[in-house]
Amino acid sequence: MWLLTPETGRSGHVDPADIKEGIVTAGLSAAESIAAAPGWHGTRIAVPDSSR
Repeated sequence: MWLLTPETGRSGHVDPADIKEGIVTAGLSAAESIAAAPGWHGTRIAVPDSSR
């Protein structure tokens, strides 16, 4: 699953530390991050191998 959020300075920006905390709290892991499009950041969220 991919989570897309506006980059820093854009309305609706979410701090990457908050995203990571939420992912860990949900029992998931952040697999990778990308610049998804101009002004957007993407974080791939995955189920940890030990949970499959």
